[in-house]
Amino acid sequence: MGRRTLALVVIGLALVGSVGLFFVFTNSLWPSERARSYPGSLTVDDLGLGSYRTYDGRGSRLFVVRTVADAVYALVVPIHGDKVVMPDIHWWQPLYDCTDFSPGARDASLPADAIFTCRDPGTPEWWVSRWRWHLDGTSATGAPDVYIEEMHRIRIERAGGTIYVLKWDYPGVV
Repeated sequence: MGRRTLALVVIGLALVGSVGLFFVFTNSLWPSERARSYPGSLTVDDLGLGSYRTYDGRGSRLFVVRTVADAVYALVVPIHGDKVVMPDIHWWQPLYDCTDFSPGARDASLPADAIFTCRDPGTPEWWVSRWRWHLDGTSATGAPDVYIEEMHRIRIERAGGTIYVLKWDYPGVV
């Protein structure tokens, strides 16, 4: 085989490989079938003043809270199974699986000073005062000079009595 033939074969293989890579990369630019089949937003109707609702996603739990002052917050926390994964300092550093994480009883009206906390009877004592968040997701730790990350807020839009929660359950949200 001559040099010219060898050069043509190498150039031809490089072109075929480049075209193949081009198709692979362009196909990866669009969302997968799984991503297209899973809803990216949520509509919440008729959420009363001083109440909240929860929605479980693939790896996170969404709390939609409407305070007595008519402020609405959408907050997301990671879950493992049906338990909220409590943070060490950051939410991505799991420390404890909490069965009962909420701002209060579901059927009761939430007071303005309600606090998200783990209500499990076996919660480690040294974390009870640290795992506390206001209804807007800001940390309400009772320990001085202790940092615990805030709950992650998700963007919402309101139209009348309807609340639209935008893009809350996707990998990396928490």
